[in-house]
Amino acid sequence: MKLEHVKFREHDNRQDFRAWCNANPQAAFRRFQIRDVGSVGGSEVYDAQQAWHVTEFECVVAYPRDYRYGSQALLDLSDVLWEDLNELDNQIGTNQAAGATTATVTTIEKTTEEGAACVFGVLRLKIEFWRAT
Repeated sequence: MKLEHVKFREHDNRQDFRAWCNANPQAAFRRFQIRDVGSVGGSEVYDAQQAWHVTEFECVVAYPRDYRYGSQALLDLSDVLWEDLNELDNQIGTNQAAGATTATVTTIEKTTEEGAACVFGVLRLKIEFWRAT
């Protein structure tokens, strides 16, 4: 069950994403944030011109607990959330980056988090890439 008429909207990052979504659930539907959550370790290989970096990114999308998903309420919410996470993984995750020569993207996990007024779909990606020194 796709709700294609509702576009994804980026959070403006002036406030904590999850707190804002839980305080404003009617405006939070398909609001998202993508952020670098830091190094996941691994050795950095240096030569005179480049270094290998490993980091983790998190893409979080909000889904208010309300009527908009279908007649089966939370079951339909779950269906939409997982369809969206799978599509996001296809667009920015492992499948999209399969042909990349400058970066390696690995999907670490797709999960959900419960909030006060929203459920959050979370896509975590490990990204490895060369950076000029």
